[in-house]
Amino acid sequence: MDRDEEFAQRQAERTARRSARTGDGRGTGGSGILSAIGEFLATVAGLIWRGLCALGRGIAAFVRVAVPFCRRYPKQTLAGAGVVALIVAVISIRGNIAAARSDAYNASALAGAQQDAQALVAELSDLTTDLVEPTSTPKDQWKKGEMPYLYQIDPQYSHETYSGGRLRHQGCGPTALSMIYVELTGQTDKDPVAMAEFSTANGFSTDQDGTSWALMTDGAAMLGLNGTQLGANESTIRAELEAGHPVIFLMNPGQFTSSGHFIAVEKLDEDGKAVVHDSNSWVRSHKTWDLSTICSEAATCWSFTSAE
Repeated sequence: MDRDEEFAQRQAERTARRSARTGDGRGTGGSGILSAIGEFLATVAGLIWRGLCALGRGIAAFVRVAVPFCRRYPKQTLAGAGVVALIVAVISIRGNIAAARSDAYNASALAGAQQDAQALVAELSDLTTDLVEPTSTPKDQWKKGEMPYLYQIDPQYSHETYSGGRLRHQGCGPTALSMIYVELTGQTDKDPVAMAEFSTANGFSTDQDGTSWALMTDGAAMLGLNGTQLGANESTIRAELEAGHPVIFLMNPGQFTSSGHFIAVEKLDEDGKAVVHDSNSWVRSHKTWDLSTICSEAATCWSFTSAE
């Protein structure tokens, strides 16, 4: 074999090796790689789709079971939701505290995280209590000189009819006056339902709009109480409360309501803050309020004394 033949043979061998590496020698190797990538992506997409379908079936099954349960046991459902929210919050808080500790053991940052955690837990605890319908002060504990906590959203009262709706939605006026009545007379015959019936029978109930202001004056007089409209002057109201005269406020939209709402104020505490009895909220009833805040959001108010 001469050198030309040997060179030609080597060229042919190199060409054959290149062809083996690239498929058929015309660049089809790149297409093979792209095809493999396409198959991989199609497989992944198929797995994701099957996973989503399975998730959808799981959610649908959960809803089929959960919705009837929620309708049948609303209080237990709300209580469970509140507990779950509290657990999630506590876990998150513990994580925040751990992060603060790891942040160069900064004492002030840790103290701040702990204070935030305590505040958040307190708020969630209050929220959970509000989600579960509150219980009013039992009737056997009602006595003269002490205002009970009565709630229009208490299950023992809430489903009774009043003002073209339910007491839970329309009954803040009768419930507020019921608390005043118990404190000033010591009588137990006018719970929120009985007071609502009294209001309706004597024309103080307004159709789908709650209670006429006249219940606080004319209606109160029929019950042996003197109701005096004061407006919303803070100094005048403070003097009435300091004199031992409980007050009912009609609140405009603000921190107490999104429409209109009657609340009762029993007295001022040692710090001069108002002790509120809000028939629509356990939370707002178990904190004291600046009287200036209440007066700034009030449309008017009435102070009460016994006519005896």
